[in-house]
Amino acid sequence: MTKLENDLNNIFDDKNISNPRIDTFTGGVITRLTAANIDGVYDAVLDDLNNTHVPFHLNITNLNTDFLIGKGKTELRKDVIDEFKEFVSNYKGMIKAKYFKTHHDIYIGFYPYEMSDYDKINKTTAQALIDRYTTIVHLHTDDFTPAFVTEALAFKTRYSSSVSVQDLSKGQISTDRTGRDDGRSALNVALFGAYNFAKYKSNANYDFMHGIFPLETLETHPRHNIEHYDGKNEALATVNVTEAIYDDSYWVLLHNPGKTDQRIGLELTPDTPAGTIHGKVVKAGKNKAFRITSLGAVGNHFINITNLNLTEGGSWKADIYSKE
Repeated sequence: MTKLENDLNNIFDDKNISNPRIDTFTGGVITRLTAANIDGVYDAVLDDLNNTHVPFHLNITNLNTDFLIGKGKTELRKDVIDEFKEFVSNYKGMIKAKYFKTHHDIYIGFYPYEMSDYDKINKTTAQALIDRYTTIVHLHTDDFTPAFVTEALAFKTRYSSSVSVQDLSKGQISTDRTGRDDGRSALNVALFGAYNFAKYKSNANYDFMHGIFPLETLETHPRHNIEHYDGKNEALATVNVTEAIYDDSYWVLLHNPGKTDQRIGLELTPDTPAGTIHGKVVKAGKNKAFRITSLGAVGNHFINITNLNLTEGGSWKADIYSKE
């Protein structure tokens, strides 16, 4: 039988679990517990979770632009440039399909030199290229999804902030960083309360609890390890690669050695086809790396691959790793 002191231990108060991971995990718990809250029995615990998670999540988001000294962590200019280059490359096909024939002038606004200027982007040209791209997005926001617009427009602020924060921090390494409680303790208490209440209400039903609180995913794939996966999928079939909670440091490199195009996405269930909104396509015979958290919505933790060919089967290999 479990010792009482072990049963009373807050399983979420583990320093080995990073703040970004507990942030993503909590978002998933709230999503799934809300879906299960048919009769309102979880109203109170959901209120506690939301009240503690919202400020915690905002603080995590703000800390992403801090300098890599002390408690904060910066978005380096190089990282923002790499993400922007990946972003404009991934959405070039969508924008070409939308504008190339019907509004070629708008297409030229996005890609006046196709990808040649973006491929050569550096710290000297980055701000101008980002400003140009975000300006044209802003002029045509009604043509795109809110998710695309938000991500695109964020690059301008992210890049300018990363520069100013770094320059400031070079001479102010000893800046006072007190009063920056990340709210993790309060969030842990709310999570533990929700876990215990759900365990009580479900009579410790394993399937229900695992569906809401997949705890093993919090520490899957240790940092600095590279996990290798491979497989095959039939025409239009979807396969699950693996399940885990990922933070922004985790990437997946998809090798597509077959003759069919493959789409990879981060989905809510292991059999959900890789999404068309966040999912990324890797053409036959190509390799491409993606930040895992960019492949799906918060709360999703199944990496799925969908074969886009109508008649032929395909093959794939995936490497999952951390850049930290």
